[in-house]
Amino acid sequence: MPQKEISKKQKNQNLPPPIVLYGNLILSQKSTLVDFDSSSDMEHLDANIIEMISAMYSYGGIGLAGPQINIMKRIIVWDHQWVTKKKKYENLHVMINPEVIHSSEEDIGLYENCLSIPEVAGSVYRPKEVTVRYVDTDFETKEEIFDGTSARVIQHEIDHLDGKLFVNQMTKYERDEISHFLVALRQAYNEYSKGDETDDSSTS
Repeated sequence: MPQKEISKKQKNQNLPPPIVLYGNLILSQKSTLVDFDSSSDMEHLDANIIEMISAMYSYGGIGLAGPQINIMKRIIVWDHQWVTKKKKYENLHVMINPEVIHSSEEDIGLYENCLSIPEVAGSVYRPKEVTVRYVDTDFETKEEIFDGTSARVIQHEIDHLDGKLFVNQMTKYERDEISHFLVALRQAYNEYSKGDETDDSSTS
């Protein structure tokens, strides 16, 4: 018997969702709150979180926000220890509707990068310590103080929820240094998008 053809959708069904890349207008849009009284939001919440966790670990990130995989809800996941400890899930955090309610006056500048902007890194000054209010996966509202790498990752991901990118907060000198590369990334994305629109993904 001839081997049964497998559609592109079937081939990719076990893969993590693709990362939304620089140049896509989704990254400049604000996400909406998860509405716990909405049947639609609650129906998709678990699947959204699972997809985000899968994408973060699969692509080697230490944090991920919903918009980075086209989920326009205020959800972030992060685990900045797994890369060094080589243990997934042990230090995984999931935050629903996170908001920074207090920031320290002391700022610190450190290098950041982003799955949505490959091959780019630069210095960003952020508050050293933040107090964050969020809802956990048990639907309990919590307020916690974070500092160090945790505080930085959380702020980076919440920025994504607000349509902000770290490259726009880099020092002017560093941003000027990479401006040509950002233009190239945007052009590459535009070309890729055009090709994707004309691609016939149907199978016979």
